[in-house]
Amino acid sequence: MSAQPAAAANEPIDFSGAPLSAPPIITIGLMHVGAVAALFFPSTVGVVSFLVLYVISALGIVVGYHRMLSHRSFRPKKWVEYVLATCGALALQGGPGTWVAVHRLHHAHSDSDADPHNSQAGFSFCHFRWVLNALPETFYERRYTVLARDIDRDPYLRFLSDYELVPTIVMSLLLLAIGGLSALLWGLCLRVVFVYHVTWLVNSAAHMVGNKPFPDATGRNNLLVALLTMGEGWHNNHHAYPRSARCGLQPRQPDFGWWVISGLEKLGLVDKVHDARKYLDNGLRPTT
Repeated sequence: MSAQPAAAANEPIDFSGAPLSAPPIITIGLMHVGAVAALFFPSTVGVVSFLVLYVISALGIVVGYHRMLSHRSFRPKKWVEYVLATCGALALQGGPGTWVAVHRLHHAHSDSDADPHNSQAGFSFCHFRWVLNALPETFYERRYTVLARDIDRDPYLRFLSDYELVPTIVMSLLLLAIGGLSALLWGLCLRVVFVYHVTWLVNSAAHMVGNKPFPDATGRNNLLVALLTMGEGWHNNHHAYPRSARCGLQPRQPDFGWWVISGLEKLGLVDKVHDARKYLDNGLRPTT
C-alpha cells in the first residue's frame, strides 16, 4: 500500500452502533423499487442500457475508485483518471472522497469495529446494513485531513466528491431521451442495484466463503464473486498485496479489471503499474 493509503492506519474510529441515516435508506430503497419496476417495462434499448452501463460503472468502481484511487496501484494520465472516477460515480456508491476514505479504513482495521463493514458483525451487516448507517462525525473530520488527502488536493476529484450525483443526473436525462422510462429503469435502477449487490458481495461473501492461500491476510478468494466483480473476488490475494493492480495472481484466476489496466498500460495511458505476480515469481512477499 502506498504512503497515502497507509495514512489511514491512524487512531481507529468505532463504527459499531452507528444510527440509521435517511438519505441512503431512501436512495437505495428507491433504486430497488425501480429495479423491480424495470422487469415490467422490458425493451431492447433498456437491456442494452443495462449491459453497457453495468460495464462502465463496474469498471469505474473496480479500476477507478478501488485500484486507482484507493490503492494508487497504477498512475494514469490525468484525463484517464477523471474518466474512470466519473464512471465510478455512476455506480451511486458515493463520491470518491468518501469511498476511498472508507476503503482505506477497511484495510487499516479489517474485520474489527473500526472497519466500516466489519464482517464479524454478520453477513447482512457487511453486505448492506452498514451502508444504511450514518458515518461518525470523526470520520468526516478525518476524511480529507488524513484518510483521503490526495482526493482533496485534486480540484476535479473534490468536485466529484461534493457533487457526486451530477454524472447520474446527466446520464438519467440521456437515458430518458434515448429510450424513455424503460431505458431509465433498466439503465439506472436495475443496473445500479445489480452493481450494489455484486460490490457488496466483496465485503460479505469474499470475507466469509472461499480459500485463504495467504492465511495472515483477511478476506477469501471466491471464484463466483471474482466473475461477478471483474476480479475483486480474489480478495485474500488483494488483502495480502493491496497495492497490486492484479488481484488474480494465479493462471486460473480471471481478473478482468487487471486485463483492462494491462491494456491501458500497453496503450501508454497508464504507467507505474504494481503487479504482485513478479514478487511471487521470485518467491518474495512485497512490502505493503
